[in-house]
Amino acid sequence: MPPEVLVDAPGLLALSALLLLPGLLVVRAPWTAVPFLSVSFWIVSWWWLPGAGREGFLRAALLAFLVTVSLRLLKPLELRPPEGPAMVVVAAALARITPFFLWPVAPGPDMSFHALTALLMVWRDGPPVTYEPLLPLHTFGVYPPGLHALAADVALLSGLAPDRAVFLVSLAAQGLLHVAAFALLRRFLLVPSAAWAAVLAVGLARLPTALLGLGEGTAVLALALVLAASAHLVRGSDRSPAVAAGLFLGAAFVCHAPLMGAGALALGLALRPWRGDRQGHRGRLCLAALAALLAAAPFLLRLPLATLGRARWLHRVAAADLALPVLALAFGTALALVIDRLTRGGALAARLTLLLLAGAACESARRDALVQPRLVTGEDLAAIAWIRENTRPLDLVCNRAPSGLWIPALAGRAVREPWLPLPYRDDPEARSRGPCAYTYSSGLFDPGARPVFQSGPLRVLEGEITEP
Repeated sequence: MPPEVLVDAPGLLALSALLLLPGLLVVRAPWTAVPFLSVSFWIVSWWWLPGAGREGFLRAALLAFLVTVSLRLLKPLELRPPEGPAMVVVAAALARITPFFLWPVAPGPDMSFHALTALLMVWRDGPPVTYEPLLPLHTFGVYPPGLHALAADVALLSGLAPDRAVFLVSLAAQGLLHVAAFALLRRFLLVPSAAWAAVLAVGLARLPTALLGLGEGTAVLALALVLAASAHLVRGSDRSPAVAAGLFLGAAFVCHAPLMGAGALALGLALRPWRGDRQGHRGRLCLAALAALLAAAPFLLRLPLATLGRARWLHRVAAADLALPVLALAFGTALALVIDRLTRGGALAARLTLLLLAGAACESARRDALVQPRLVTGEDLAAIAWIRENTRPLDLVCNRAPSGLWIPALAGRAVREPWLPLPYRDDPEARSRGPCAYTYSSGLFDPGARPVFQSGPLRVLEGEITEP
């Protein structure tokens, strides 16, 4: 077994525990709801405590849940594992984790901000008040930190580096998207058809790539929670699934408010409660809305008024950013119906067609992996490690290379030109001021008249500290 896998093993175990608990405690919950119950609980509970102390709460809660589950297992109960065809969905969800073992750092610049946020939450051991000292921003929470909260839990529980934890959780969110799609499709299709459709439609629709404009990892997790909530509301008349759906929507709001709002609106339009209430949709929607409000309330109450005033950034979400996931979902829905017809038809023709679709889905997944550039190489990691070990915590680094965007997340040092998500772009406070102590350029790290660490051989150069 590669040593990297052994190093990351505690993080994988921690994520598994957080996905299973406390969802397993819900007696009648189907297996498709268990991870969403757990994820939603951990995300919304981040804002229950007044300050630091998240790690203590995390360990105490997990211990209590483990004891409760152990007591349940002593009694005869009927566990409902995935059905045979549904194992295809489980396999597809697990396959999404593969890049975690292949790449040391997540691809693309957007993940650098997510890793930075998770690092601050780990340092604080609770919700930070500001992004300082890594960013000169005093309004933490404008960019919803739901994904980062779950990643910080993994890091606090296992000791995994926050950037690796964010990478792992973002990949797990893609796997949860398959599970959520299956949970929703099985309400309308046969189990084999829903399983194949959930795997192939999500892959061919390229949903993670289609959500790049909305934040990718955070948007994927929010979409998965919205789909899981829809699966509990579109069919049935019980109140408990409506409460669970509200919890999912509340957690989705903490992950990505615009996408959750769009999803909730689409769900309301699909159910059409104003055209009669024979199936009790109206009452269940109200119950879900109340549960969502209660779940998201601690997060909203912790936000300062200045932060809420910055909500005007919502109008900057481009129509294309929302159109791409809508088109992807429409394509996935149409493909699900085609797959359902195929599986009900001739066996040979259905198998051949599904085989072709599976090959197309694999090619689509490969293309998804290449969309985001891998900015950080092994030499960059060595240079950034040198920065972390040989600079002072408040030193400012002038960045002149794409890989330098990862310096705040990997080295814990601020850079002059950081990568910022949509809510903070064009914000005059978002740019660090003051002289740069060092310059990082194309793998070249220049501490003035000191040794220069270059991506590759170590060499000595003389020079002045440069500033932009």
